[in-house]
Amino acid sequence: MVGDRRARPEDGLRWSRIADVHLSRIGDAAGVRTANYLNILAAVHQTQGEYAKARELYERALSILEKSLGPEHPDVATSLNNLAAVHRAQGDYAKARELHERALSIKEKSLGPEHPAVAASLNNLAIVHHAQGEYAKARELYERALSIWEKSLGPEHPRVAMNLNNLAGVHSAQGNYAKARELYERALSIREKSLGPEHPRLAYPLAGLAEVDLAEGRPKDAVPRAERAVALRDGGKAPPELLAEARFTLAQALWAAGRDRPRALDLARKARDAYRKAGKGNEKELAEVEAWLAEREAAK
Repeated sequence: MVGDRRARPEDGLRWSRIADVHLSRIGDAAGVRTANYLNILAAVHQTQGEYAKARELYERALSILEKSLGPEHPDVATSLNNLAAVHRAQGDYAKARELHERALSIKEKSLGPEHPAVAASLNNLAIVHHAQGEYAKARELYERALSIWEKSLGPEHPRVAMNLNNLAGVHSAQGNYAKARELYERALSIREKSLGPEHPRLAYPLAGLAEVDLAEGRPKDAVPRAERAVALRDGGKAPPELLAEARFTLAQALWAAGRDRPRALDLARKARDAYRKAGKGNEKELAEVEAWLAEREAAK
């Protein structure tokens, strides 16, 4: 999507307003064209953390595509994945899994099991299993997606970097920090080469590496990585909960390193407030931040 894909939300909002004008003129009768405009609007709202509005627009786009193209068309599968991502962000993992599984089935039938689009659905489904703590299944799906993308797109493609980052997260969650570090570093290298050093998507592997540093008792190494992740996500460049994640990682790193603890508390409070505002789907993260803050504020 224009603007959003390039991490320029202000451009995305401008294009969404243009899309709104077109929608008012052509209505739903334009079929696929209307669905494309709806998807643009939905993606902008999704980037801003406005999930209820994004879901409404994605559902409307999906309905139009199913009527225009049939329920088994690859474009329908893409629309299903979009809608699933919103359900996932809101913590409705059962619905997200259902939609991702339907999308995967459509793509495997229409495109073949080794198509890059199939890898995208495998990756998306893995994210749901990952979020639910089903690490073995998530790892299996991530690795299958990685194999397809490396063969079809090459080992230095940005999609490979995305998958490596996700796979690293599973290894980190399982305590396999050496492997997680290796994968995060490879993901960071690919993204720096393909996107440049200032792209917000570099924040994913940077935040992951900072978390590994913390887990291994190296908070001084974690601080600069977390600082960079926060800077890359700040200023509306990422959904609020992703900025909150980076801020809390930085808060933990600063505190553990014995540096600027008042700032660490302030960062954690900002993360807490963002998670509270984001609502459903962030309960686990909110509880973690609140517990961390309560322990340190009580000791003051």
